[in-house]
Amino acid sequence: MSPEPQVQFRPDANASYERSAQVLLIVKRSGISNFGFLGNEQYRSFGKS
Repeated sequence: MSPEPQVQFRPDANASYERSAQVLLIVKRSGISNFGFLGNEQYRSFGKS
């Protein structure tokens, strides 16, 4: 069996937390095992002065 492709998630900057959480719940329930977030690097300094 070939490796499962990675499902990549990049939530819109204007998306609500609730909507993003709903999507993550769907992914979890679907049994996807190879999942990654895209775009996190743009928030690496979030909350830092």
